Parts: sequence; C-alpha cells; structure tokens
Amino acid sequence: MRANRTVPVLVAALKRDPKSIYTLVAFVLVFLVSFYWHEFGMIGTFIVMLLWVMPYRKIERAAKRI
Repeated sequence: MRANRTVPVLVAALKRDPKSIYTLVAFVLVFLVSFYWHEFGMIGTFIVMLLWVMPYRKIERAAKRI
C-alpha cells in the first residue's frame, strides 16, 4: 500500500483486507496443530494456500477502475 499511494483505488481495495487476516490466522493455527500432528503441517498449508488460488474479486474490480 505504501508503494501505490498514488493509486487510491488500489489502496482502498487492500485496506482492511479480510483474506489476509484469515490467512494469517489459519497459518498460525496450522503451525500450532503441527506440533501435535506433523502431517497436518503440509495438509493445512496446502489448504490455506488454496485460498489464494481463487481469484481475488476485490482486487480485480479495483484494477478495472484504474
């Protein structure tokens, strides 16, 4: 966001981004659970990364307005 201050549409789209917060919380949970179930570390990381494979509609809409 600091690098793109000149593009207010993009900054507004990234501000208070729930997808990033969900990802952070999920990775922390995967990290903690993997101490007890080691295989879950790989499985959980893969599942969390699938969130980012899906298109990010909020960014796509903002990019169209630029």
